[in-house]
Amino acid sequence: MQQDLNYQFLKGILSRYRIPSEELLEAILHNSRVKSYEDKEVLLRLSEIYTKIVLIQEGKAIALEKVKQKKYLDWIWSPNEVIIHASSSLENRISDVEIVFPIASTTLEIDLIDLFRIREQFTELNYYVNRFLAQKNSKLKKHIRWIKRTDAKERIAQFRDDHKDIFYVITDEQKASYLKMSLRWFQKNK
Repeated sequence: MQQDLNYQFLKGILSRYRIPSEELLEAILHNSRVKSYEDKEVLLRLSEIYTKIVLIQEGKAIALEKVKQKKYLDWIWSPNEVIIHASSSLENRISDVEIVFPIASTTLEIDLIDLFRIREQFTELNYYVNRFLAQKNSKLKKHIRWIKRTDAKERIAQFRDDHKDIFYVITDEQKASYLKMSLRWFQKNK
């Protein structure tokens, strides 16, 4: 039963871009695993090398960037999104962020080595990897436009609506950093 759910989940994610072949789906599922994380569990520590691609089935993940002993919220992944930390998964570089699950979450994960092996056999996988990277880039551009075009109160209200499951879990300082405002301004306008 779980395998059927994973199959439907993976097919749904990939079908957003184009219907995947059954062989590709089977190869990915054969090499992937479902993993559950508790709240505040770390997926990737600062300075580690990222070694897998993660699809969020349930829950959320956040990227925290450490600057002068403070952790700033850099990115949020929601269900049906792919955690690709591009700078460390495409190159063998250490991570400049920590990726944490602020709430209990379930993922479908595949090691990069297995993914590269599958990519050699199924070149159509390149299309999906490119789409995931393009999606992340598009989300970043939308976030920047949103920051520039909305006032503080509107950003805070929308953040609260979009991320109500983590709004009271992460710190005000982290929310303010993600919304590109000072902590004082955030607290005045929340």
